[in-house]
Amino acid sequence: MTSSETRESRRIFSEKMVADLEEALDETTAGVTQVTIDGNTVSYNRNQLLTELEFWRKQADRLNRSKGRFTTMKLDNSHEY
Repeated sequence: MTSSETRESRRIFSEKMVADLEEALDETTAGVTQVTIDGNTVSYNRNQLLTELEFWRKQADRLNRSKGRFTTMKLDNSHEY
């Protein structure tokens, strides 16, 4: 698998995680919530669920960028007159 294919599969998975966690968050208002992802069931309390959701949103945003977050700039002070 090439790096672009790996990145694409990670992007798809992170977006699926965001959707599943948001759905679980909408279904419950308090207490323990169970989320099933890829056949694995995980129990979260509301605070843990919000923390996981924030993590996966950041992952999805990071993987959806087509360019890096930073740019390179020439910082030397040489001026040619």
